[in-house]
Amino acid sequence: MRKFLLSVVLCVCGIFTINAQQDLKKSVCVVKQNYTDAEKEAFEKTASTLFSNSYMSAARRLRKGLGGFGSGFLYRADNGKLYIITNKHVVRDAKSVQLTFKAEGGDKTISNCNVIAKSDSMDIAVVEFPATETGYVPLSFDADRVVDGTNVWSAGFPGLGDEPAWQLGNGVVSNDNLVNMELTDSVHIAVIQHTAQVDPGSSGGPLLVLKENSKDKSVALKEYKVVGMNTWKAFHRENANFSLMAKDIQKVINSIGSVSAAKNNGEEEFQKQVEKFIESFNKSSIEMSAFISNKMATSLSEDQLTAMLKNISTNANNSLRDGDAVDGLKIIVADNIKSQIRTLSDLKVGSLSTNGDSGIVTFTYRKKQYTSSWEKNSDGWQLTSTDIIKTDVNGNRAVESGFRVLDLDGCGNVSLDLMFPLTDTYYFEDEFWSEKADYTDKIKFGISYAHFFSRFVNWNASFDYGMVERHNTDIVYYNMDNEYTVEETTTDLKYFSLVTGFGAQCPMAVNRIYFAPDVKAQIGFRNGIGNFLDDSDHDMGFLACVEVTFNVGFMFSDESIIYIGGGINRKKILSELSDNSLDKLKYFVLRIGYVFD
Repeated sequence: MRKFLLSVVLCVCGIFTINAQQDLKKSVCVVKQNYTDAEKEAFEKTASTLFSNSYMSAARRLRKGLGGFGSGFLYRADNGKLYIITNKHVVRDAKSVQLTFKAEGGDKTISNCNVIAKSDSMDIAVVEFPATETGYVPLSFDADRVVDGTNVWSAGFPGLGDEPAWQLGNGVVSNDNLVNMELTDSVHIAVIQHTAQVDPGSSGGPLLVLKENSKDKSVALKEYKVVGMNTWKAFHRENANFSLMAKDIQKVINSIGSVSAAKNNGEEEFQKQVEKFIESFNKSSIEMSAFISNKMATSLSEDQLTAMLKNISTNANNSLRDGDAVDGLKIIVADNIKSQIRTLSDLKVGSLSTNGDSGIVTFTYRKKQYTSSWEKNSDGWQLTSTDIIKTDVNGNRAVESGFRVLDLDGCGNVSLDLMFPLTDTYYFEDEFWSEKADYTDKIKFGISYAHFFSRFVNWNASFDYGMVERHNTDIVYYNMDNEYTVEETTTDLKYFSLVTGFGAQCPMAVNRIYFAPDVKAQIGFRNGIGNFLDDSDHDMGFLACVEVTFNVGFMFSDESIIYIGGGINRKKILSELSDNSLDKLKYFVLRIGYVFD
């Protein structure tokens, strides 16, 4: 009987303990961006243009982004107000979001919750929670730091199909202090690596520990406390998930008041943002894209976007192919703006004015005036439109900053060549007729064309035309005593060669400076140079050519380059010219060329 009663007591205590733990579904919610009908229409139009230009995956991601979602958790700040904490990449540049709690009684959706703060340096955003909403339980942060081996739980709403589904995962901390600059966008902060389940849609959900409730010692009551926020998942690793630390999240929350005060400075804050925008012209298009709003990135006309996609930069192409579609579009816009401003010192800010969350800035560049519209959101001031952007459909690929290897696939290359002979004077003698001749090669003129059918390899053809000076010595016999006279003549012989083959080039650039080692292997024929000793049988012949040059030039765009080059051209004669055959010809090449699309 005592064993039975003890079993019942233990069972009841167990049930009570489980029920006493808080219902996390009252604390963790689905976070979804709010889009207007006009924004949805712009996204769909842009996605259609991307799809028709073979950026199918980017189009799908853009369409999916309209229904994209993440997770967030409720928190009560020291000022008594309730907030939803989530990742910045979940809310993106939305001004408001929709929150959905999936409790047992049914889904409860709270619309139009304002995004009030985002971290400049960390992937953290804060959403205002309506004070009128009741029945939800805020989570608290744990004061203790987790260590390797600590049991942790991940809570959130990863997607099951296209719908968010509740998931509570369990794992351990595998690295309590990981510093990886790639994860944190070059910000030197530590993150928590753990094995609790995290999947797409879990971003912004809390990383939790289960601890004894210190408020009531009479029962074995436990509660979940926040030690981090799930932000990244390593898809190439098994169970490698990463969370921002609680202490860094709290710093962002505690700065809400100061951030709001700073943003209320209006025109002063706007002016600082415009100054940073101008400074970004000297940086990469990726950094400049932070000043481009979603609205501007998705408002390009079909013709504009199609032209830009045909002349896309490497960074934008990589982002569209493998990254975020909207980020790729912003880089495209930044590329276009940068390509219009050749000399930054000539760009001046004219007038600047604000009206609430809207702003207007005029710029002057080489006596021409441009107007730009700006809008303030939780990311600060961002560009919504400008006539700096090129409006015609024949834009060139923008020039990126820093060192990079260029992609010339599909580009052409035409050049004019001067070829200075390096071969010594060559001699021929016909012993039977006692004829002698020496030949001095003169400067040659040439033209070359190359077409790149891959990033580095090209097909090419070259034509050159020149003259050889022939000094001929004829011995003329005139009597039986073997007395003779010598007759000397000088003649200019015209000749040309036509060769074709393949080449390899490694085109590189630092800002607008282009440089490239270039090698060609060609085969073809020559005509005229075989006219030695008036032997017309050898007037036509075959030759092989190897050329190595180094080119340096200036880039108007990534596919519009003018350059000069120099190197060695060596021609091997493949057919016999006479009894004393000429083996090879050697030239120094001086070239001016143009790379174009």
